[in-house]
Amino acid sequence: MSRQRVSEKLDVFRDIAQMAMEAGVFVSGKGVFYPVLRVIGLGDFRYEGDKTVWVSPDGGQVRDATGQEASELDAALERDQASLVVLARPGFGSGYKDVRPVLKVLHAASGNGWRVPAAAGD
Repeated sequence: MSRQRVSEKLDVFRDIAQMAMEAGVFVSGKGVFYPVLRVIGLGDFRYEGDKTVWVSPDGGQVRDATGQEASELDAALERDQASLVVLARPGFGSGYKDVRPVLKVLHAASGNGWRVPAAAGD
């Protein structure tokens, strides 16, 4: 089974992630949701304009990411270790769980770096 990928190029992935976070993603039967970048061991993040924001696992708290968190997120993006996921809404929408369940994976991280086929003649 293939993994869901929105792009195989980092700059395109960043642009698509930014657009999805600003405009939202429609999930059939549930409505519009705003995805987050999830990095295992680091947490969930979203972009708000020029800022990177950390989102708590239950979705009840947000804060500006620390400089270290933003640097680690950038490094994870460079290594293709960040997934773009749509999470259930906080509270009733997630059954009041401490960690919101994933409704949809838009981009599954490979952890292998970005692999773009070489152009013909390279």
